[in-house]
Amino acid sequence: CFGYVDPTLAAGDPFFWLNPENGGVIAHNVAEGLGDLRPEARPTYLKNAAEFSSALEKDILRWKEALKPLAHLRVFCTQCGWQNLSKLKGPSIVVCKSSPGELPTPAILVKHVMEMKPEVILLDPNTPAEYGKAFREQPGLKVMEVASSIERVPEATSYSALFDNMVRVLQEAARR
Repeated sequence: CFGYVDPTLAAGDPFFWLNPENGGVIAHNVAEGLGDLRPEARPTYLKNAAEFSSALEKDILRWKEALKPLAHLRVFCTQCGWQNLSKLKGPSIVVCKSSPGELPTPAILVKHVMEMKPEVILLDPNTPAEYGKAFREQPGLKVMEVASSIERVPEATSYSALFDNMVRVLQEAARR
């Protein structure tokens, strides 16, 4: 169990969107693709992508500042893509999986997590309930839920809202 991008995913990280520093690239690629479909609108798409990227860069600076005081925090996430957020130099985020997209059994995972001694467990709402139950049964573990998609974040209407929520949850975990 450790934070890494699985070598079997060398052709690409399926959770690339969970590193906000990839957001500008995503926006630009979408704009290019839409521009191919509607060449007359390409300038608008590219302008919107550039504005999105500029605003996102400001948000990233804000998140980096907010995460700095949490650099000591050791976090285990059931959503393996959240390890990408570690690139912002905040908490140490670790994950554990037996193969891409597949968690080990709850008992095996709890054993690994207890050995890692994280200060907090972040549980994605899409994680099967038996994992959350197994973590919550362990004395001394702080278990908090955090979504990895904006449709699971109440009132979220933007890509940045996903990371605002994650930073908020991490700050709350550090205070507990």
